[in-house]
Amino acid sequence: MDRDPFQHYDYAMRSRLEKMEVRYIVKPYEADDPLCEFPVISATRLVTHLATNEEDYVISEREIAPDILAKDFNADWGRQYFFHPKPHFADTRHCELLALHKAGRGTAFVLFLFNEPSRELGNRFYALRFEEKKAEEQ
Repeated sequence: MDRDPFQHYDYAMRSRLEKMEVRYIVKPYEADDPLCEFPVISATRLVTHLATNEEDYVISEREIAPDILAKDFNADWGRQYFFHPKPHFADTRHCELLALHKAGRGTAFVLFLFNEPSRELGNRFYALRFEEKKAEEQ
């Protein structure tokens, strides 16, 4: 079953050993797009689109501390979401979404799809980092 039509993603990788798939959605900054300045809206829209609508399931959200955002991701804003994905998007029972934003650069979403939580999931958390500004950009 082709998953791409339900939600486009830019990159994906699968680890059979870790029993996990990681998908990346990258939204570069566009000055004429007002949503580029409000990553929380983009993240909320994506989560509500991908999460199951079953009454028994909840969406959990956690803010990432500013010092972790700066040090580990070179990001200005970030949230972590946990939910059960719709079957049209993934065959797994769980999804962890890491949403990161860098002002003037863009917003990136990293989706970790898995059936059982594992230590490897924590190791993959640092799957993306915004590039440092180059000397000519400063």
